[in-house]
Amino acid sequence: MTSQHRRTARSLVLLSLAAALHTAAVRAESGGPLDPQFSYQGRLNDAAGPATGLFDLRFDLYNQATGGGQIGSSAFRPAVSATGGFFTVDLDFGGPALFNGDGRWLEIFVRPAGTTAPYVRLDPRQRIAPVPYALRALTANTVLPGSINSTHLAPGSIDGSRLAPGAVDSSRLYTTGAAPSGGSVLTWDAPSGAFRWAAPASQAWQLGGNAGTNPATQFIGTSDNVPLVLRAGNVRSLELRSVSRLFGAPFATSGEDSMNLLAGSSYNTISSGTIGAVIAGGGGLTWDSFFGSTAYPNSTQSDYSTISGGRDNSLYGDSTGGVIGGGTGNRLFGGSPGSVIPGGEGNFIHFAAPGSFAAGTRAHALFAGSFVWSDRQPGDFYNSAENQCAIRAAGGLHLESNKGITQNASDSPIITRGWDPFGSSAGDKSGHGRWGLFMEPFNLVCGIPDVAGRGFEVAKYKTDGTRSALFTVGQNGAVWSNSSASFTTVTIRGGADLAEPFDTGEEIIPPGSVVVIDGDGTGKLARSTTACDTRVAGVVSGANGIHPGLCLSQEGVNEDGTKVALTGRVYCLCDAASAAIQPGDLLTTAATPGHAMKAPRGDAARGAILGKAMSSLAKGEKGHVLILVTLQ
Repeated sequence: MTSQHRRTARSLVLLSLAAALHTAAVRAESGGPLDPQFSYQGRLNDAAGPATGLFDLRFDLYNQATGGGQIGSSAFRPAVSATGGFFTVDLDFGGPALFNGDGRWLEIFVRPAGTTAPYVRLDPRQRIAPVPYALRALTANTVLPGSINSTHLAPGSIDGSRLAPGAVDSSRLYTTGAAPSGGSVLTWDAPSGAFRWAAPASQAWQLGGNAGTNPATQFIGTSDNVPLVLRAGNVRSLELRSVSRLFGAPFATSGEDSMNLLAGSSYNTISSGTIGAVIAGGGGLTWDSFFGSTAYPNSTQSDYSTISGGRDNSLYGDSTGGVIGGGTGNRLFGGSPGSVIPGGEGNFIHFAAPGSFAAGTRAHALFAGSFVWSDRQPGDFYNSAENQCAIRAAGGLHLESNKGITQNASDSPIITRGWDPFGSSAGDKSGHGRWGLFMEPFNLVCGIPDVAGRGFEVAKYKTDGTRSALFTVGQNGAVWSNSSASFTTVTIRGGADLAEPFDTGEEIIPPGSVVVIDGDGTGKLARSTTACDTRVAGVVSGANGIHPGLCLSQEGVNEDGTKVALTGRVYCLCDAASAAIQPGDLLTTAATPGHAMKAPRGDAARGAILGKAMSSLAKGEKGHVLILVTLQ
């Protein structure tokens, strides 16, 4: 039936109702069992006339033509066939007792069969003719005293299903002896052939409680191998089951006894063969009219395990002593005895991870002895090694303690970053990042990886997150400071002269070359080309592997200039064409570009002394001479 059809007014016409109901009445009169159903026939029309096809029908019974209250339960009749508009159904709203002589009306709903479309209510309600009341005569409300005796009743014909709640009270019973008093119980008196009210039996448990009991012999429970079950709303809510296990079969030389406690939802389960397990509550069922129902039970398969509550929590086999404290969707898999999930959501302790802990949201303990806690960030969080504590906390870790943190690092990593990890051959460091704080034998090490561009820095931060470096250490061990430093004693092991960077223009001047002040007045230096030049400034540092021990510079000024030794030891290019050079000889500039020579006697070299020779060079040779730079 289309939506257009659903918008079309529908009518329901009662046909042959009396005849249909008369059939039910005849069945009752013929001595057969009372049939609570009655037949209902009607005609269904749509906009095109009498409807033909399959329809889902719903019938509600009311006590008024409009408004009023519903009587009994709804009667659903799916896939009812209508031909030429006519259909027939049998209806039962809960038994003949609903027809007590007052008026009754039917409210009818219809929709196309096999769909989930909403039912369409048909107006108006249809009055039920008196014929159905043949199912229950009005005179059944009273029974004359003595009119029913044992000859009128077949054995077993009167049970609880034949009596309405509250229909039989003490005034309706034929008893012998005294009238009942508080706590009296009904017993059968064989000599008189009638019931008799008696004082409470000594073995009965009274609603007001018992006094003077002996717990060793008087109790609520079972004395055989049947579990004790308590129900609420006729649904199991607590089950106590005594369980035993024998070892050494078939001789059964030993065993163990315990008790399983199963509480909460009736969908919760403790698997067969499990001993000493507890499910203390939780579990449940969700449902709706369109998608049906879904169970979310708690279940365990492990001995001496506990699920305290929550729902949809599962504890699998061979995880003896495992605990799930609550929460939802948590899983403790097999082979993980002694593991704990205290609650949370979607936390997993995986197979073969004994003694582990997983908490928070979607924390996964993969290895034995794991401690894993995860915040509520999207996605799962896993640990990566045995006996590891793994924490995901996007908001950071906050520790408030007046005692600080005490850690027994035992020559192992203390705090590391996960980048640039150690290899598998690094022992306890394997898997750790090479950034961090390490405890090495006799040394506390702040480490960086041997990767280009990685360095160590001490900086000061501003409130906006920007920083200024105060102290850095590079890959080659070079130290840079942004401020003054104070030392008692400084020992320099990397070089032997004091140098300063100078601008030498575009010319690349090799180490060991003698340089002079450039005559253009710009403060640059140039390679020497004149003997006994009073503009002599020093020697380019770095020849023969002797590097500057101390380099003076100002940040942003000639930082990349040529380093020139101004004092100290340095190898210098020398030309001994005019005279051999011996240790202690004064040296000055030579005519050979970039070279020094032995200073001539007299005043010719006054103001042009470069320093003193510390090694020798034979006459007529050129080469490096170790000198002590002392400009004069």
